[in-house]
Amino acid sequence: MMINWIQPAVVEILLYTEMGTLLRSNRIFKAALAASILIGACCYLYIVAPDKEDRKAWENIEKIRLVKLGMDTTRVIEIMGQPLEKRVEGGELYFDYEVPSGWSLQCQIIFDSRGNVVYLSPLDHFNE
Repeated sequence: MMINWIQPAVVEILLYTEMGTLLRSNRIFKAALAASILIGACCYLYIVAPDKEDRKAWENIEKIRLVKLGMDTTRVIEIMGQPLEKRVEGGELYFDYEVPSGWSLQCQIIFDSRGNVVYLSPLDHFNE
């Protein structure tokens, strides 16, 4: 009779021990999963996701496609917004806009002395 009483107790202890191991390994798995998701998210935010300035730079590349030769400065500013830099060289007005980091091309619009667009970059480079 004693064996009948001991057997369920032993089985219960074995199950409890086995469940304890499973629960511990489950917690470890969950912690490892959470850590890898966190590391992956950090890598994405650091490497892949563009920062605010880079987003603005990509918007400039898209917007410059809407600018056409002959447009005046007012219309260009409506489309592109204020340039990063304005300068006058040789009677021409230059508007320089931010470009995505790593680009060797510039995002630049040049106006003649009457204030009309005579040159677009990088659009001219894309059309070559």
